[in-house]
Amino acid sequence: MDQNSHATQDETQYRDYYQSLSYPMSIYEIARIFAPGGHVVDGKYDDIEDYRTNQQKQWPELDTEFYFHWPPNLFALTSKFFEATGAYGLAATNHWLDGENFREWEKKVDFLAKRWRSLLVDNLNEEALEIILPMIPRANFRLPTSCREGADQGPPDRAQLLDSKLENLDELWETWTGSKRKQARNWTLFFEWARLRAEFVERTKQFNILSRARTYAGSEGAESKDKPYFKELCDDWKLVHDNIETPRTANCLDIWRTDKDGLRLFKALWTIHSLADKACVGWGIRSYLTDDEQEWTPDKQEKKRRFDRLVTRLLEKSGNLSFISNDRGRVLPKRHTPEVGATLRSSSTYLSYHSSSTDVRWITKAAGIVKNRSGHRPSGRAAVSAAPHDRIIDEHVNILLLPWPKKISARDFWTSSQSEAEVGGARDRVFCYRPRQDDPLSETGYLVKDLKRVLGAAKKEVEEVDLVVLPECAIDEGLFANRQFLDVLTKSKIKAVIAGTYGWKGDEDSGIGKNQLCFAFREEDDDGRLKDELSIEWYHKQHRWKLDKWQIVSYDLGSRLHPSANHWEHIELGRREAMFINLGQEITICPIICEDLARQESLAELIRSVGPSLVVTLLMDGPQRQDRWSARYAQFFSDDPGCATLTLTSRGLFDRWNNNRPSTWQSNKIALWCERGGRPQEIPLEADSEAVVLCLAPELVESSTIDGRSDQITTCSLTYGGVIQVPAVK
Repeated sequence: MDQNSHATQDETQYRDYYQSLSYPMSIYEIARIFAPGGHVVDGKYDDIEDYRTNQQKQWPELDTEFYFHWPPNLFALTSKFFEATGAYGLAATNHWLDGENFREWEKKVDFLAKRWRSLLVDNLNEEALEIILPMIPRANFRLPTSCREGADQGPPDRAQLLDSKLENLDELWETWTGSKRKQARNWTLFFEWARLRAEFVERTKQFNILSRARTYAGSEGAESKDKPYFKELCDDWKLVHDNIETPRTANCLDIWRTDKDGLRLFKALWTIHSLADKACVGWGIRSYLTDDEQEWTPDKQEKKRRFDRLVTRLLEKSGNLSFISNDRGRVLPKRHTPEVGATLRSSSTYLSYHSSSTDVRWITKAAGIVKNRSGHRPSGRAAVSAAPHDRIIDEHVNILLLPWPKKISARDFWTSSQSEAEVGGARDRVFCYRPRQDDPLSETGYLVKDLKRVLGAAKKEVEEVDLVVLPECAIDEGLFANRQFLDVLTKSKIKAVIAGTYGWKGDEDSGIGKNQLCFAFREEDDDGRLKDELSIEWYHKQHRWKLDKWQIVSYDLGSRLHPSANHWEHIELGRREAMFINLGQEITICPIICEDLARQESLAELIRSVGPSLVVTLLMDGPQRQDRWSARYAQFFSDDPGCATLTLTSRGLFDRWNNNRPSTWQSNKIALWCERGGRPQEIPLEADSEAVVLCLAPELVESSTIDGRSDQITTCSLTYGGVIQVPAVK
């Protein structure tokens, strides 16, 4: 099992215990929690002082400058502190500036961020990063359980072991194992862990902006106008370090607001937080040269592109831009900054921080669906001064909405023989959705011909179809293993497909249903060439559908499901997960399934943190009207953080809904579109049509943080451009 992607039971217990420690935390304690190998929970403690004493005895002093080795590491540290204290609220006013002009402060942050980006590229050692990438999942895991249980039998100098230089580890290990070979067998993994930690720190220290700032601040050769910036960074960190072990409470915002020393500490932390964010422009989602980078030499610009590719690989491999353990927190790219409210999400423009048990899968190799034909992309000062028409990306995105299945029968809903004890109560039952094998509309050959026909009809209406979307449980999962079906997609030059699928796992009588989302896409290599074969990724539904009496009656399912019982969808639930997909440089989408939209827990908070360009929700539902539940929840995302949201249901189920209602109540709305700053837009399917092309227009917009820092108009927002009906062709 991959330790970076799947939390073990032991890791879950650690996270639950850590989150149960409700006490004022210091910056130092947060730093130890995040550092690779820097913190463990070795059991239960009577009080927090007992806990702290144990940690100080067990572990060496932490070199907190480790966080300046890599910008996302530093961002995680400051984000966790602001999350725990709520102190980010102070940034909404200018009191924290202590008389300094905001634009001068912003200029300092921009300058230091540029120097850090340059430092990262100048010291790019691809061989070293090739070593670092595979070690990350192992370098940040916790002390093995067998070691913690036998802590008193472990190396008496394990603090020394963890704090040692790489070249001294072998000698220390040999000295200890020579006399205690039996115990040493249990500690082999710990030794490997210490080695990885030491190598990890050693390989990344050349990226340390703080040590470089100290050098420049004291250098006679440094430009005099630059020296104050480097000196202020050193002073800011010194102030933080002097207060690093002082516990901070959740009410420190009220205390700092009227305390000059508190405001100075906040300013230092906010500067470091903003610096880490600004140093990561475009990380993980887009690779382009900023104004200052366009002045670099061609060799350095090429090196920057290689660096961007390595960062993208890190994100794809671990679902995290930082080197901290995923069960302690994640740093992820960011597409949208909220324009409303005051939250931690409002504190940054390029990075986001999130901590929960929800796993993250980030797909970065899918072909782009937006290309700027003019080749011009305003950024920096040019973007801010650009006229509105210069911010338009000169291309439309066409999404084919295919509301399969065309027909759903009550016989497609099956009840299970699962006992009441397994379901939860006398009034609870389970059901699964499994279309009949004898239904000609579900036959593979028919679906392949129908898809080819619909795509042909769509291309008569629009020049190109970029993305095809099918609703929840639209087709059998086996279709994506069918060569004919895949050939139709590739020959039609479709770049990506998002389709809801159904399936079955296990025996006919005792098995369990599968409700999944399939993302099929054409990969794009580093040179922009498209691969011929489709790659496939799967996403599992994370909440069961509950059919109550009102829904059973609404969908005319009373002949199959007893209306007096609650019927739960009989599917297997896995670990919470979010899947983000980069469709080229400008668009990031997040597809989810039905109930995942309505259940506002860690998944919704994670989506808000990232702010993808588009949230695609596949439904088995009735008409998508503005007054229904899906519109209400979709608007949550379009309001905060401002990402567009699309919901799509099947023709088969909304027909069953309409058949049970008077003609004045019937609706032909198969989809709903919500966007930043706009009202929900209902998308109809006319009686003589079998699909709809949704036309979207990408546009560059400006986003700002809570303190007023601009993203220099780098946010790509999708705007509704109308729909085109695809007529039925026989």
